[in-house]
Amino acid sequence: MTPKQRKVKATAPARTKTASSSRKNWIATYYKDANGTAPARDALRVAGFPKNVRLALEARAKAVRDAPPPSFPAGSPMWSAMSRDREKGKVDMSGIFEIRDKQGDTLYRLFCVLDSDGESNGLEAPALVMLSLATKPVRTAMPQGVYKRVRAEADRYLATTPRPVFLPPSV
Repeated sequence: MTPKQRKVKATAPARTKTASSSRKNWIATYYKDANGTAPARDALRVAGFPKNVRLALEARAKAVRDAPPPSFPAGSPMWSAMSRDREKGKVDMSGIFEIRDKQGDTLYRLFCVLDSDGESNGLEAPALVMLSLATKPVRTAMPQGVYKRVRAEADRYLATTPRPVFLPPSV
């Protein structure tokens, strides 16, 4: 074997089952609140909501569903993991994600949780669950009241078995 052949053999990837072929398929669905409504779905479908924004947010939800983290990076302009703000009185948003869109001077945030244990809690597969939607003007802070509502939705979702979602998955 020549030195060049040894180098190629040493750097060739091992033939193993790839992560994508062994990874389970995820579902994307909407959270069902205590009143039996779906805040995210209802907000996306309310009369007058921009159709292009709804389509963009749902397309991004499908993209995350089809390549969930860690495959889909959680720090992009379209999909971001939220965090705990160290400032006293701020809502801890760790474990919650946001799908983002911007149209003109308005920012749209679709808040989600990833439920990798969905099957253990009554779902057919791991799930990307869309909680609710909020908007805000560019260069402004999201009101803490919105974060409190989203945190409460996420906490209720994660504490409930079977999980409160609309089935079959609708995205």
